[in-house]
Amino acid sequence: EILQGSLSAIASQIRFPDPPLSNCLPVIVFNSLNWQRCEVVSVSLPSDATPDQEWRIYDAAGQEVVSQLSAATLLFLASDIPPVGYRLFWLCRSQTK
Repeated sequence: EILQGSLSAIASQIRFPDPPLSNCLPVIVFNSLNWQRCEVVSVSLPSDATPDQEWRIYDAAGQEVVSQLSAATLLFLASDIPPVGYRLFWLCRSQTK
């Protein structure tokens, strides 16, 4: 509970750049270790997600990150997360039908 409260407090102070698309949600990946990391991250899709939507992940610069849909989650490789820091990604949806 303390960890979640601390991460939420940090996240509330982050100034987000403009998202690559208008319908994106920010995803912040934290690294609590003292070295740079790359990890596969699992992001739960919003509860209002429908089967006719396609989901993509973009980095803060607007470049698409390779991802894979698995049930109600999206898996992606969060690379170059700075030591004792964070990196911003964008979870974006689009209609496919």
